[in-house]
Amino acid sequence: MEIIANSVSEAWEKGIRAILRNYQKTGETVITERDTTSIEIENLVFSIKTPFAEPRFSALHPNPEYLQAYSDGILDFKYQKDVYSRMIRTEYNETNINQLDEAVEKLKSKWFTSKAVVTIWDPYVDIDSDHPPCTCMVQFYIRKNKLYLTAFFRSNDAWLCSHGDMIALTNLQQKVAQAVGVEVGSYTHIACCYHIYEYDIHAALQKFQ
Repeated sequence: MEIIANSVSEAWEKGIRAILRNYQKTGETVITERDTTSIEIENLVFSIKTPFAEPRFSALHPNPEYLQAYSDGILDFKYQKDVYSRMIRTEYNETNINQLDEAVEKLKSKWFTSKAVVTIWDPYVDIDSDHPPCTCMVQFYIRKNKLYLTAFFRSNDAWLCSHGDMIALTNLQQKVAQAVGVEVGSYTHIACCYHIYEYDIHAALQKFQ
């Protein structure tokens, strides 16, 4: 399923409504690894055309203070543990690679590259981890003198976290665009399991009636 939106806030609101409609239609729940259930849409793709269009922050988010702190967190990984730290320092075969710097240099040297990929998922750690990062990888690419970003999530807490993920990663997109010297293009957010936990369903239904 694809959701097309002009802004981050519009995309998030449309995503929540899509999950709730699907749940009201099917009544289906999914078992999670948190000893609870969730409702979800599989393989949901958000295409956000203008990621810095206002309002960026939805007034319908259940916790605005947390949303602000969480969306800022990718740059200090307070709320998104290991995501940014793995972008700038990842150990493979005893070699430290700043993947984000490498991506910027690739884009500077060959604007048309499709190799500006940053991997967050670390099989040496995450296969047996109880809390691996939800963000698995991001890819930057330039078309028509604009920097585009595609992010892939193995799982995404739609109600509390996904809005912050979108803001945080588009902030990063802007940072890379400035480093390369181009404008910001659209943002694509792909979530394999886009879900609302059982204990948040009632609040979501109340907000989005």
